[in-house]
Amino acid sequence: MRIAHIEDRFHPEMGYQINFFAKYHNPNHEFIIVCSDSLAIWKQNFSKAELEQKDKAFEEAHNVRIIRLKAKFERKGVYNLWLSKLFKTLNNLNPDVIYTHAFETWTSLRVLSYYAKKSRPLVVTDTHTLYNQFSTSVGFAVYQTIVKSIANNQINNSKRVLFATANENKEIAQKVYGLNAANIANSFIGTDTDSYLFSEEERITIRTQLKVTDTETLLLYAGKKNKLKKPHLILESIASKLHQFSDLKILIVGSEDDDYLGQFIEPYAEKFGAQLIVLPAINSSDLYKYYSAADFAVFPKENTLSALDAQSCRLPLIMEADKTNSERLEKGGLLYETGNIVDLAEKIANLYTNKELRNKLADGGFVFVTANYSYRNIITETEHTIENTLKQIR
Repeated sequence: MRIAHIEDRFHPEMGYQINFFAKYHNPNHEFIIVCSDSLAIWKQNFSKAELEQKDKAFEEAHNVRIIRLKAKFERKGVYNLWLSKLFKTLNNLNPDVIYTHAFETWTSLRVLSYYAKKSRPLVVTDTHTLYNQFSTSVGFAVYQTIVKSIANNQINNSKRVLFATANENKEIAQKVYGLNAANIANSFIGTDTDSYLFSEEERITIRTQLKVTDTETLLLYAGKKNKLKKPHLILESIASKLHQFSDLKILIVGSEDDDYLGQFIEPYAEKFGAQLIVLPAINSSDLYKYYSAADFAVFPKENTLSALDAQSCRLPLIMEADKTNSERLEKGGLLYETGNIVDLAEKIANLYTNKELRNKLADGGFVFVTANYSYRNIITETEHTIENTLKQIR
């Protein structure tokens, strides 16, 4: 079976869902990634030769093929773009299945509409939208109306499958887009439990590099430094009580928005001094080292793939209370009231002072995530669903 996975942006060194689909796909299937030539959201500008080299290494490691198309109409801070020569490329590939990732994007809507009256190939898609991404703007409302119309016409009235990546977006697919439950299957965001493992050796190495002693507690934030993820809330919540956290060090690591750093992180630098460590983004393959080095992690806003990766490395978490976070942190973390930085500070203090609780959450989160969110199992089940659906239309 030849499957073309369409992803607007693909980075061969990041730990996104598509990367793990490639790693764990059935070797009997031909796996092709069709994506843009843009890495803008990661603020990386490799030369053409450098990107080709990284793509080639990924292709050889996972027995896949990568086709990059020119990105058009790309604007800073906006995820939507237009893939040039998309359908010419797909027609030349002649795949059995097209899996277009992120149903609500221009690209996915184009694909669903283009193949509306074609019996072949089978088109499947997925959704990653959560309630915290909704907007009250008129433009968002208009776009949602378009998405709902295409959902009803191109999914409900066909044998196409929409994969939900979390229970929350399964609910959105039904209540907001009006999709039938029969057209929705699970393909949850997971973690690579084969790679994200606690390492005592790396814990010692990283803590030594960061000059964090055995008696100090290391709080980690790993992710984008921007106004959506708001890692500065960690600093804001405890700044006035810093004397209570004398043995706490805070590591903030991830891709950087210079304006955000200058406005929201740097003002705390003098007050926190050596207690605050800020590092740029690192390769996803190295993240387990930092999860192993830390004593707990805080992701103060929205949802993140790192929540599952961290728990797989036995790292307890603190996140804001919402439906998806509640499910993912069932055994491995604490939830704070959204928008309440006093409550956030209390949760941080709780994990800072209570090593026994940290150990309990570390063990519970590891067992829970390993049993329910392993990408190896999730991708095998997803491919079985696609295979069975393909048999029905042949």
